[in-house]
Amino acid sequence: PEKLLARVVRSSSCTVKIEELDLVVNPGGNSTGYVSNVEGVMNRFVDVINMVLRDVQNEALQHAAEGIDEGIEETMQAIDKLETMLNTIESLKKDDSEPITLELLDPNGHSMIIHEDSVERELSDTELVELPVGPDPPVLSTDE
Repeated sequence: PEKLLARVVRSSSCTVKIEELDLVVNPGGNSTGYVSNVEGVMNRFVDVINMVLRDVQNEALQHAAEGIDEGIEETMQAIDKLETMLNTIESLKKDDSEPITLELLDPNGHSMIIHEDSVERELSDTELVELPVGPDPPVLSTDE
């Protein structure tokens, strides 16, 4: 629980990843940076997971109301996976929780987790090529 308080600085070019939960957030075209703590980053994931869960549940209810049985097994598996993700994140607040790894993958090197146990590493050549770098800066031309 103490590590949830660690400061997180995420730049607009940073990909946030939690391998154990198969969660990745890439920077988009309107990506902005933020300063938070690990708990705040986890809360951002929880908000998105809850939104997706509501959508999947609503779709399942609509299909049930229409008598559509096709895809119900996959839908139930998706709901179970999303609920497991939420439970795993919630359990981080307990002393006996299973550890997870929060990764900040920033090709520009401007993101960090400020904690004595955090590990900094260089991105591999593959990661540097494959990672998105966030929004393109506006370019003003005097030619027009």
